[in-house]
Amino acid sequence: MFGTIIQRALNKAQRRQAHGVLASARVLVVYMMGTKIAEDLIHPIHTEKAKAELDGTDPQRYGLDAIAFVIRALPRGLAFLFAVGDDNTLTTAHLEAMFSASP
Repeated sequence: MFGTIIQRALNKAQRRQAHGVLASARVLVVYMMGTKIAEDLIHPIHTEKAKAELDGTDPQRYGLDAIAFVIRALPRGLAFLFAVGDDNTLTTAHLEAMFSASP
């Protein structure tokens, strides 16, 4: 199921909507709270499989510095479940700072 969400995100990224935006970093944010699997993904069994499905995903192929899959984390705002990025532009620490902390 997460593979389908990844494919939809990549289809969106392929449109390169952020390409013309002047920014120091470009991130596609995939809001997972509208899915039925968001809660399942934080369990260790599903986490490893989800990470494996993201292996080989290169956001720079789509003109992005990162793709972040996030959930709502009240009262903090958003927290990322998974992210892939270009370590030269956005490290995991940068993404954690952008989206509060991991759940």
